[in-house]
Amino acid sequence: MPSLNLHTFAQWLFQFEAYVPAIVVTVAAALLLLCSIGATCSPREDEDEVFHRHVF
Repeated sequence: MPSLNLHTFAQWLFQFEAYVPAIVVTVAAALLLLCSIGATCSPREDEDEVFHRHVF
């Protein structure tokens, strides 16, 4: 098992830092997809009883 010293940790951190933009874009796309699916699957406001009870 290789020893984990400061140089190895710094090298691993710099390699990981190159992937941060790709990870952020992937997470943002996943959140956008989940929000759009949730909005599509949720009931409309005129059919929602809870909406009518609280608003009207």
